[in-house]
Amino acid sequence: MPVLSVEERVQGFAEVEMGYSEEEAMREASRCLHCTVCSECLQCVEACKADAIDHEMEDSTVCLDVGAVVLAPGFTLYDTDGRIELGSAWLPDVVTSLQFERILSASGPYEGQVVRLSNGEHVERLAFVQCAGSRDEEHDYCSSVCCMYATKEAIIAMEHQPGLECTIFFMDLRAFGKGFDAYYERAKELGVRFVRCRPSSVELVDETGDLRIEFIDEQGHSVHDDFDLVVLSAGLQPNADVRSFGERVGID
Repeated sequence: MPVLSVEERVQGFAEVEMGYSEEEAMREASRCLHCTVCSECLQCVEACKADAIDHEMEDSTVCLDVGAVVLAPGFTLYDTDGRIELGSAWLPDVVTSLQFERILSASGPYEGQVVRLSNGEHVERLAFVQCAGSRDEEHDYCSSVCCMYATKEAIIAMEHQPGLECTIFFMDLRAFGKGFDAYYERAKELGVRFVRCRPSSVELVDETGDLRIEFIDEQGHSVHDDFDLVVLSAGLQPNADVRSFGERVGID
């Protein structure tokens, strides 16, 4: 399987294993049964307790009569690079929620340390901007998961780095699942600061290298706050082929 070089891995958050194209996957599957290493001893058939190996199997079409079909086409993470006003794609210390997950991971590029990508220094003030790519003119719906995963990431970040200040900028907190509200209250008890607003911009402060978030507070005043790292909680959007898939199965 194609993989990224070590030099390329440390420069970003791209997948290490590149995966197969459809043609490569078919060739790989064929190779497993027809390579010179396999001597057709059939020991694998005897060892498989589930009887799942059949060297003589061929492709077949199966028709099933069912009462209902559940379609789960998945989703695509919103590409925040289009949100220039929030610093995405041009400010190194503005990352997506998925990239921040990798930062928090012990097996990630920063071994779980909460650091600035621009200089490698530890973060003292961390901000989350909610609804980046949802509940706007382009996507008028709530992605439903962003509030809780941002709260989770904030708690984990504070566990990894004691003394870290975390602020979550949100419009409405969607803690609708079982135990979600208790989790939200726990985050506040641990020191996570929740600010109800919609930030208008994220700018670089040239003198300090910090990131300045401009927003209107709950009293209607235009204010700003500075941070070391900003996480954009990217919204979810349907996959590109959902419409054609729906047409094939008879859904308008």
